[in-house]
Amino acid sequence: MQHNNNYYNTILGQIGYPLIGVTYSPENISDFGVLILRSSNIQNNQLSFKDNVYIEKQLNDKLFMRKNDLLICVRNGSKDLIGKSVLIKEKMENVSFGAFMCVFRSEHNRYLSYFFQTIAVKRQIDCALGATINQITNRAMNEITVDLPNNSIFEQHIVDIMESVDKLIDSIEKRYKKQELFFDGLLHKVFSSKELISVSLTTIFDFSKGTQINGDELSNQFKYPMYNGGVSLSGYTNEYNTIAPSIIISEGGNSCGFVNYIENNFWAGGHCYVVTTKQMDKLYGYFLLKYHEKSIMRLRVGSGLPNVQKKALNEYEVRIENDLQKQKNIGLILYSYFLLQKSIEKQKNKYKNIREGLLEGLFSGEIDISNLNIVKEKT
Repeated sequence: MQHNNNYYNTILGQIGYPLIGVTYSPENISDFGVLILRSSNIQNNQLSFKDNVYIEKQLNDKLFMRKNDLLICVRNGSKDLIGKSVLIKEKMENVSFGAFMCVFRSEHNRYLSYFFQTIAVKRQIDCALGATINQITNRAMNEITVDLPNNSIFEQHIVDIMESVDKLIDSIEKRYKKQELFFDGLLHKVFSSKELISVSLTTIFDFSKGTQINGDELSNQFKYPMYNGGVSLSGYTNEYNTIAPSIIISEGGNSCGFVNYIENNFWAGGHCYVVTTKQMDKLYGYFLLKYHEKSIMRLRVGSGLPNVQKKALNEYEVRIENDLQKQKNIGLILYSYFLLQKSIEKQKNKYKNIREGLLEGLFSGEIDISNLNIVKEKT
C-alpha cells in the first residue's frame, strides 16, 4: 500500500464481524417463505432476483439481512466467484443468505463494498483459499487487512466519489438499454413486414471461410485486427486478407453464428465466414443477418467445438425488400441508429475504465485526495 498518514492499517476482525449463512435441506425449499440469497443473486456487484430460492425454516434473527450488510460469496465450485459481493442498500423483509455466503457487519461497509472490488482484496482472498475446497473461512475473513481513512469525512468523500461514478454509469447503461430495445423493435418492424419476399440466404449471399493463422503470429504492435470465432477480435496481425467494410459470421466456437460488421481492413481467420452480397445493399444485408442472429446461432451442430455449417446457412430462409434503392435507404437509416448505439456503448466503456482507475487508485493510495479541504473532522 502507498497510503499516507490519512490512513491506518487494520484487519476486518478489528472493525466488524462475519456471519456464515443458513444451512437448509431440499425438504425446506418452498415456493414461498424466506428468500435465501446465494452467489447467483450477485451480478456485477448488484442484487439480481432472476434465480431465487425460498425456504420454510425458523431462523435466528441475526441471519436476516439488514440494511448496509455486505453480502459476500465465501464458498463456491468456481474459485473466481469467491469474494464477489454486494452492499445491501435498503431494508429487506424476510430475506436471509445461504451457507456458501457470509455477511460482514461493520460501520464501514459502504467503504468496504468498494474495497472488496479491488485487486488488493482479491489477492488476499486467493492466498486464504483452502487447498482442496474453494472457500474462505470466518477466521481468514477476519484477518484480511485494509487501509481505512482515519476520519469519517475523508472516508465518506471516497465513497461519494465512487457512488457518483456508479450513478453516471448506471444512467448511461439505462440509456443504452433503452436504445437497444428501440433498435431491436426497429429491426423487427423492418424485417417482419408482410410486403417482403421470401428467399434463401444462398440467393443473396456468398459465405467463404477465412484463413487460420497461429496465435504466435499475433501482436498488439501490429496494425490489422484478426477476427476468428468470437464476438470480438482475437488480436492483431501485420497483414489483412479482407477489405472493409465487410460482414462476417462466426463459424465455430461458443459464439458461432454471431454476426459482425467490420469497418477497417482485417484478417479473417479459419473460424470466420466472410459474407459477400449478391445484388444487395451491404448495410441492408448486415442488418438483415443481425435481425436473424439468434436463429442463425441455433443452427450450430457439435458439442466439443460447435459450428455453423455453410449448408445450413445457405438453406436458411429470410424475407427481404427486393428493391435495391429501398434497401439502400433502409440500410442508411438503420446505420444512423446503429452508430448512435455504438456511441453510447463507447461512452459507457469509457466511464467504466475511469471507474476502474479510480477504484484501484483511491484504494491503493496512487490517487491522493488528502490535500482536498474535506478531511478535517468537524468538532
